[in-house]
Amino acid sequence: MKKATFTLLGVGTSSGVPRVGCNCSVCHDCKPGSKNFRQRVAALLEIDGKKLLIDAGPDIRNQLLEHKVERIDALLVTHNHFDHIAGIDDVKWATDYRRESIPIYANRPTIVDLKKRIGYLLKPVAMGVLPAFYLREIKKWEVLEFDSIKVQTLFYSQQNEGHSRPTQVCGFRIGNLAFLTDIKQYDARLIRALKGVKTLIVGAIRDGESVAHFTFDEAYQFSKLVKAKKSVFIHLDHTVDYHLASKRLPPNVELGYDGWKTEIDG
Repeated sequence: MKKATFTLLGVGTSSGVPRVGCNCSVCHDCKPGSKNFRQRVAALLEIDGKKLLIDAGPDIRNQLLEHKVERIDALLVTHNHFDHIAGIDDVKWATDYRRESIPIYANRPTIVDLKKRIGYLLKPVAMGVLPAFYLREIKKWEVLEFDSIKVQTLFYSQQNEGHSRPTQVCGFRIGNLAFLTDIKQYDARLIRALKGVKTLIVGAIRDGESVAHFTFDEAYQFSKLVKAKKSVFIHLDHTVDYHLASKRLPPNVELGYDGWKTEIDG
């Protein structure tokens, strides 16, 4: 695989940071451009002229404008929670709208949900006009191919607060980088699929406890199992002060921030 660029468009939890109605020290002093300013999770993979978008939450319009993304070739969706799919309607403009359709890749539960939520975007608005999107179900552990790009799909789950049934989530491995947001439960196959990963981008909501997400300690223990050379924590909530928390992290662990970028080798 040729060298690729991977950008974190947003690293915030479902409420974003600053959180509406909150006057904690992080939210009160948080301004755009600060590493504590966190839009909802999304990422962009760029390689050989192709652009693959991962997730499209409520902030995706601003994220695409900020990074001057005028076109994408595919949308990869991790799961069906609002903060990861709420902005899909805005993504339809990132193509030759009405003349071509953007493929959305997602697992089965997400496909079922998207058919209900964005059904109007899956139908042509007039004769001779293509729908904005078409759905492509991801089979477990399959490798997606986009010309020279191979994306290994990764499967695990998130335990939902207030719900009895965990949400199935899809992560992605591209070369020596892996992207896993909203993770709480996994099995040995995931660890095997991550063998050789150098950069592990993983959801870790905060210090302390969390029913639904990895905490910092859980994410760190997971990264040691993976043996990643570097781990980047994302899906951070408003209790995380970037500068203070960074001082307490191990040398090979860092906090992600909106606009964080790296290159990927095959």
